[in-house]
Amino acid sequence: YLSQGFFAVVGTLIFPFIGGVLRSNSRQRFLIWIIFWNILVHSCLSHKEFRFLLPILPFVLCFCGSYLSILWKDRDTTIVRHRYLFWCFFIFLLITNIGVAAYTSFIHQKGTINVIHYIRNMSEKQDSDKFSTMFLMPCHSTPFYSYVHKNIKLSFLTCLPSNQPGYLDEADRFFLKPNTWLNQKFNGTNELLPNCLVMFDNLVVAIKTFLDQYHYKEIKKIFHTHFPEGRIGSNVIIYCLK
Repeated sequence: YLSQGFFAVVGTLIFPFIGGVLRSNSRQRFLIWIIFWNILVHSCLSHKEFRFLLPILPFVLCFCGSYLSILWKDRDTTIVRHRYLFWCFFIFLLITNIGVAAYTSFIHQKGTINVIHYIRNMSEKQDSDKFSTMFLMPCHSTPFYSYVHKNIKLSFLTCLPSNQPGYLDEADRFFLKPNTWLNQKFNGTNELLPNCLVMFDNLVVAIKTFLDQYHYKEIKKIFHTHFPEGRIGSNVIIYCLK
């Protein structure tokens, strides 16, 4: 959280925040300890997510506002320089926050939502009772029936917790040996092959043998992110039976 999480949550506000901390008085510094305590406690947890740090954002904004207020109200001989610095900060924060908000709202990681709309439209052209789709992604990567609103069979890799030592959930077992997992699931059982498989593009090579064996063909590639990492690829790909 100290090296990544805090900076990811605060973003470009880190600059006026530092200025506010340096110019803070003894009463305001109490908020610094609240911020530090929150980061310290969450750093001790094994499960970490950036959103866990969101409660400290109002305290960060207090320091940012305090610093900008000091720049605007300072009446000493450097008032011109301080006002100039205020407007630089204001324009910089405005541009960066609007830019990031627009990018993350309309471009970044939209593939997992757009693919659901595509699956829904595709199911309308087929017999919904016989249409099925399986998502070979980290669990809960996409919306589910709340977006589809269709009586079709959807399935995904689960990640149910367990207190058993060494336990691996279904998603972890799949990503360890994806081709083997698929063959065991559909060769060793009476389960029918899904009409469509949805996955990130970085998984295709690992299950290419399975896709060729059962004649799955790529029908759609949807952009997802410019910053792929781990199990998350740049594009979402839909493969369907011929």
